[in-house]
Amino acid sequence: GAGGAGGAGGAGGAGGAPDAACVEACADLRACAESACSGIDAAQLDQVDGLCATACAENDAFAVVSRGIVSCEDRVAFARQTLDAAFAGLCSNDPFNPPEQPECDAFGDRIVACLAETACPRVVETEPLVSASYILYCNELIAAGQSSPADIAAFINANTPCDAPVMTQIVAEQLQAADGSPGPLAGICAEGPVNDVAGCIAACEVVAPCIPPEGDGAALRNVDRCANYCATSADIPYDVWACNIDADSCEAVFACFAPIGAPDNCALYGDRVSACMVEACAPAAEQVAGVAALVNIICEGGSLDRAAVEAVTADTPCDAPAIAGLAAFLLVDQPEAPDDGFMAAYCDGTVANAAETCATACGHLSPCLPPDGDTALFADAASCELLCVAGNDPAPATWACLAEVEPGACEAAFACFPPPAMPDE
Repeated sequence: GAGGAGGAGGAGGAGGAPDAACVEACADLRACAESACSGIDAAQLDQVDGLCATACAENDAFAVVSRGIVSCEDRVAFARQTLDAAFAGLCSNDPFNPPEQPECDAFGDRIVACLAETACPRVVETEPLVSASYILYCNELIAAGQSSPADIAAFINANTPCDAPVMTQIVAEQLQAADGSPGPLAGICAEGPVNDVAGCIAACEVVAPCIPPEGDGAALRNVDRCANYCATSADIPYDVWACNIDADSCEAVFACFAPIGAPDNCALYGDRVSACMVEACAPAAEQVAGVAALVNIICEGGSLDRAAVEAVTADTPCDAPAIAGLAAFLLVDQPEAPDDGFMAAYCDGTVANAAETCATACGHLSPCLPPDGDTALFADAASCELLCVAGNDPAPATWACLAEVEPGACEAAFACFPPPAMPDE
């Protein structure tokens, strides 16, 4: 964190005109807040100006640091840490429901129109959902500071011809990916929607508000994305979605999803993925049981493609998508996917903690934890040891502490974990 606003010492009283650096920093922050804070209006932006001016007056370093931050996402995050707590109330930033930009409406509508005209007539059967998914993608780019409304309007707008190079490339990518695999709309273009569009929209209007803000399903908190997923994917049976149309509470929503369950062959799947990973990551041979346990736990969580996993047998080749996809998620660190690749450094020879320390630490920690929910990966001794040897969270000091506690001393084990960070006052 960047610490509190007073960390660099006060700058004297707030009297007098603000200097140029402060004016520029606050103008930048206002612009970023307008694009990155969900639903913020002009009056609230004026309040942001006031909070920023106060921070500048109280802290010489504020303007310097803020002006040095490149992306709006990071600048807003810095403001959350350093400005008065009122800023967080003004700037809610739900990554799955970004602020809406008018330029994105034309962006989404034009792509769908050209899809229907040139390569995918059946897209009109899901037009509201597909258009909404492109509009959402556009708004996310702007909210993350990766584009601007002006750039979007210049890139694709209501007047962009369908035979323009940029449009023909986008249309082609929707039907076939660069690696030759089917594109995201290949199924719709060939066979139409998988599920009833109106039913999907009705179900997702009920489901989306019940989805937790963290976890594998967090993206479904956005109604448009949820409905598009429902209409285009067979991962979840339609009767589950239909059940949710009449759900009158979040408890009822969760009850509708409960029957889905996990694939029936998660243990076999874990064994097969772990065997394949050894081919790509030699050090994994020392942690075969841990990899198998971790994959099994992920599988049991129900977040994978059930049909694809259930098709896996002991003889399924390692390049099958159901195996290669999860192996890549564990082994390959991609900057745009912050939760992936936790084993990448380990496969390159970096051991986070000694195997002996991890075995002892997990032997003390695992019996203290429930075997399901958020603690499942640490409650299983084998997956716990893998996370310790290959990962960097918790920190080495925590694992060393766990290795020193007495067996069965759960309170002492829990005390090894640092307390959660408190927000700056």
